[in-house]
Amino acid sequence: QLFVGPSYPMVVVSAPGKVLLAGGYLILDRPHTGTVLALDARFFSAVEMRPPAAAALPGEVEVSVASPQFGELRHYVYSSGPAGEDASLRPTAGTAAQPPNRYVEVPLLYAITAARALAAAAAPAGSEPVPPPPPLALEVTLAADNGFYSHIAELRARGLPLTAESLASLPPLLRPAAGDNGDVAKTGLGSSATLVTSLVAALLHTLGAISLPEPGGPPAAAAAQPKSHEREERELAMLHALAQVCHCAAQGKVGSGFDVCAATFGSHRYCRFSPATIQPLLGLAEGAAPPPALLLGAIGSAGRAPALDHEAEPFQLPPGVEVMMADVCCGAHTPSMVKSIQRWRGEDGAAKGLWSRYASQSARLQASLRRLAALHGRYVADGRAAQWLEALARLGGMAPKEWFVEASLDGCELATALNEVRNASLELRTLVRSISTASGVPVEPAAQTRLLDATMQQRGVLMALVPGAGGHDAVLALVLPSAPPPAGLLATRQRVSSLWRGWDDKGADAAAAPVCELPVKESKSVSGGHNGVRIEGAAAAALLRRAAAPLRGETALSGGRQTLVVGLAAVVAVAAVAAAALQQPAASARSFRSS
Repeated sequence: QLFVGPSYPMVVVSAPGKVLLAGGYLILDRPHTGTVLALDARFFSAVEMRPPAAAALPGEVEVSVASPQFGELRHYVYSSGPAGEDASLRPTAGTAAQPPNRYVEVPLLYAITAARALAAAAAPAGSEPVPPPPPLALEVTLAADNGFYSHIAELRARGLPLTAESLASLPPLLRPAAGDNGDVAKTGLGSSATLVTSLVAALLHTLGAISLPEPGGPPAAAAAQPKSHEREERELAMLHALAQVCHCAAQGKVGSGFDVCAATFGSHRYCRFSPATIQPLLGLAEGAAPPPALLLGAIGSAGRAPALDHEAEPFQLPPGVEVMMADVCCGAHTPSMVKSIQRWRGEDGAAKGLWSRYASQSARLQASLRRLAALHGRYVADGRAAQWLEALARLGGMAPKEWFVEASLDGCELATALNEVRNASLELRTLVRSISTASGVPVEPAAQTRLLDATMQQRGVLMALVPGAGGHDAVLALVLPSAPPPAGLLATRQRVSSLWRGWDDKGADAAAAPVCELPVKESKSVSGGHNGVRIEGAAAAALLRRAAAPLRGETALSGGRQTLVVGLAAVVAVAAVAAAALQQPAASARSFRSS
């Protein structure tokens, strides 16, 4: 007997949301850079192998995709040759009548094709032709943390105050509410990029094309042959390249890619890739599969690096410096703002000089943040790690104008570093407002200016700005501890939260938009030092199983999916899949366990 369910490990991969600290609009053009933080709001993609239908043909993959938060269940059949050639993904009855979802369908088509192409490319030269792979069945579940969507309406319906604590108290995986225009009300954390990245990662890991670090360290089977850091970096680079290709193909255009890069690698300083590196894949007809050779040329393989020429320099906020964000629930339409800024730059002769000053100031702010992080590294290297938080709390409790005195009279390096960050952010905002006025694009609207200025006046606030492309939809602050332990950061966070919760803008142009703090922080690092894509544990698998069970017509027990006992015929069929799936026995064995 084979116990399908707990004995079939569900692979759950999560990717973090993002916020762009600096580099808005600039990040679209090389060689400008942007500094992006990965957040602890995560998108989850789960993939689980199941016995295929008796009528399934060799080379076919039956895929069901459940999206519990949207009440959707879609079914597809993928088919291709042994090396991913002549691939196709077709919706089955029922799903064919639904509007296409490119952010799901493109990753399915491209990732399975890539897995087969990589397996074929890894075969020794002169070996026998690769036989058709046996049929597979995959169950996919997609869900996002509540932080990706605006739930202000939900809080009001429940009679709860508009606070981060109220949002954190809501049940997980809530159905998103629609905004006034009928679209889902989002918070701008990058749901499409995290969906694509986590789904591609879960598929590649399940199919044996890559091996992401398992929770708590490497799996026992691999303990005797621990994966080298070089191989791990190579596989992450391949994942990143494929996720970029999929995201661009789903959008129908080549974006900056910083959101996909953050979803993969976590917090970093980013310089975009040249669009030409993946342009050939974007010329394919709607719904067409990528030719395997063209796909591997873009994403790389065991002996070849990906074609992307981006730069991603790791960066994380030092201990004691935290990010706070608020949903202002008056969303900006980023694509139209980007187009308007680009049109202004092309038509206004004075735009070049203003843009150049903006770029220089953005680079200055990013450099000052890196110096602050490097200073913490020196504290640690000198054995002064314990003094770091004490010094931050002492300075955070002062009025910021006193930092200059500390820096100039006492030679305090930390005061100097904090002063640089604060001044650079203020000067950057001045230039952003000038761009808003000159272009007519509300990158920092007057209503946001008043809120940010009030935030900057709170003790312990290092900087405050509108993140990313700006607009009305969000504000961000970096905060320091403003009191000795144990109050520390909590004192600052409560002060800022109180301001935002009670914000009552008296400006003549003020939009009637509430300000609700989001319960997000920078994502914590995992093995390898990055805070990007990662494998989740049993708790996430159980949550996603319970969420998807009603859609799949299954019984959700306290331990997860109801255990199903299948007969000997299914055992034989699944064993064949386990032995030959994608011509990678060792990798497949990791994904199949029998009892």
